[in-house]
Amino acid sequence: MFKKKICFQNIPAESEIYRNVNSSVDLSMDIKNNIVKILKGDENVQVNLEETLSTTFFKSRLDIIKNNSEDLFRQGVLHHKYFTIHGIAHSHAIISNLNDLVGGIEPNNDLTEHEIFYLLASVYLHDVGMLVSYPNDEGTAKVISTHEMPFTKEDVIRKEHHIRSGKYVIKYADSLSLDQIESECVRLICEGHRRVNLESEEYDDRFIGNETIRVRFLAALLRFSDELDISYKRGPIKLLEILREEMPDYSLLQWLKHYYTGGLNILPSHDIKRGRKTDINIQILYPDREEGKKVGELIFAPIQKSFDEVEKIFLQNGLHIILHPPQILINDALDKIPDRISEKFLNLKQEVSIKMPKIKENDGEEKNVPQMEQHEVDLPNLAEAVEEIGTYYEIIGATNASNITSLCATSVDNPSILYYDLEENVGNESIFIPIYPDLTIPKGELIYSTESWGENIAFGGDEYTVIDRNATNWIIAGKLIDENEEDSHLLRVGETIFLLDGWGITVLEVDVEGEKAWLSLHKDGEEVSNQVVCEGEDFAYTLDLDVSVVTYLTVDNK
Repeated sequence: MFKKKICFQNIPAESEIYRNVNSSVDLSMDIKNNIVKILKGDENVQVNLEETLSTTFFKSRLDIIKNNSEDLFRQGVLHHKYFTIHGIAHSHAIISNLNDLVGGIEPNNDLTEHEIFYLLASVYLHDVGMLVSYPNDEGTAKVISTHEMPFTKEDVIRKEHHIRSGKYVIKYADSLSLDQIESECVRLICEGHRRVNLESEEYDDRFIGNETIRVRFLAALLRFSDELDISYKRGPIKLLEILREEMPDYSLLQWLKHYYTGGLNILPSHDIKRGRKTDINIQILYPDREEGKKVGELIFAPIQKSFDEVEKIFLQNGLHIILHPPQILINDALDKIPDRISEKFLNLKQEVSIKMPKIKENDGEEKNVPQMEQHEVDLPNLAEAVEEIGTYYEIIGATNASNITSLCATSVDNPSILYYDLEENVGNESIFIPIYPDLTIPKGELIYSTESWGENIAFGGDEYTVIDRNATNWIIAGKLIDENEEDSHLLRVGETIFLLDGWGITVLEVDVEGEKAWLSLHKDGEEVSNQVVCEGEDFAYTLDLDVSVVTYLTVDNK
């Protein structure tokens, strides 16, 4: 179904390189040992981005930006006293996450000094928009607000703060030691830390002098590292105790998410056969295991969503991340989540009946899909709306704000929620959700519909391929690779091509004379199959599930 052409180069095997290392009299013993460690797969890469710039002309320029940001947060007015901690401490936490993430990038995709500078500049400036207010903010809030769903000036600022940060960078570029081209790059990275579409043409590579700046990749790194600043250290318990009595429920939820998160571990590692990978593990602490699982799901959902948004960009730039589900640990010393918060935010899953269990094909003929009539729906994108401001607030402004009794979203009007391909102008999803005072969705009243185009179909905000279809059942599956992208890859022995969802293919050996290669297919770092493939043949692997997933690889020996 999905074909890729992979070219191989025959390079010396590990044992041959090892012999060369031992025979070289010019290499120190430390260097030899380090090379041997890398060859054996024992390398844990440690990176300090700021230290990398310490001996370059970028250091003084970054100091100017850092001092500017620090002064702003120390002297400026933060427009919501209940927001979790922003400012220089938050920037330092993001940089700590970035140091670990960048350590997992394949060497041929490493960040340049220029890219590191623009990334770190954006880290220090990405939240300055939280300090920027406009004269019409109150009016904007009143337009959006209703009696049942109040919307404040502070909510407007938070909702737009990434855009305001970008405007600040452009307006004060001279003071930030940025020229007109550099400030545009930093603006894009700052704005890209939330919500904007990183796949848009605006985020294509930028040229600054002779340097190529991967703006899309840098914005993706900032977005994900920002989301990963989730530990309890961002919400100090003593400050929470002072503020919580008058704190709105939504703000209290954000603080509690930090309160229950012990921390996370970002561990880049290297394997000679499978290349670099980065494991991310998160620990949630709670006094009760079952309720702790629900709290963990609530904490993990926006992290998973952020990862889904950037995973493809990471893979395209040599960064293979495995995001593990959170580990729930018992801690009896912690308080349980308040009942009102639990009732309001932990019961997002509802069993609903889809009123229109039909899918239209391009010829207009309707196909019944009975197995889709009953679903347990956790509506992750609606949960994200709760994350941001309050139930449904974030997406109501993009739909029919004049009618607060229902919410109707379509792919065209709401591409951040439902799937829409801007280049092909396809997507065709729509969802209708009634809004009742008790915030429930009665059985049978959520209406969802979608249409296929060619062999593709959008479902639940993602693109799938129709594997099989008949009058009563359709089988759909997600793509691991995209045929519209680069269709050939040059791999040497020991190198890996990373696919989505933790899959990867590694070249173990190449026989040039015999015109064949030994390939290893692995999932989340564990081998699931290996096979010798001759030139011109396909390597097919079939999952032993109800759905057969077949990946075809064509070997072209060079």
